[in-house]
Amino acid sequence: MTSAGLRLGALQLLRVGDLIPVPKYNLYQIRVYANSKSNRHHTFCTPECRKTIDNYLDYRRSCGENITPKSPLLRQEFDREDIFQAVNDIKPLTGYAIKKAVTKVIYASGLRTPLIRHWQTRYINNHNGI
Repeated sequence: MTSAGLRLGALQLLRVGDLIPVPKYNLYQIRVYANSKSNRHHTFCTPECRKTIDNYLDYRRSCGENITPKSPLLRQEFDREDIFQAVNDIKPLTGYAIKKAVTKVIYASGLRTPLIRHWQTRYINNHNGI
């Protein structure tokens, strides 16, 4: 999202075919909202982002998935031990799942701390003997 300046709604709609390799700069040109007439536009990602995307798609291929241009760029998690699920149960990652993952990273990195409300502070203090 950050590398290409993508909104959450755009990320969940991306298909593998929306990535156009630019070998000269080792990056992808990305068709955003490819099926929309009014919002369709192009953006680019960094070489580091392209490498991460390529590694992710290689991982999915190694699990048996047949990646086509119509395949979702991001898919729901799957059990790599369950070949049937890895190959046949391909569903795009939802906006909620993407938001949850981004939020988890933001808190884990320390960029955001949990908001503690006044009544929660009182509860914590009362139960810690303060």
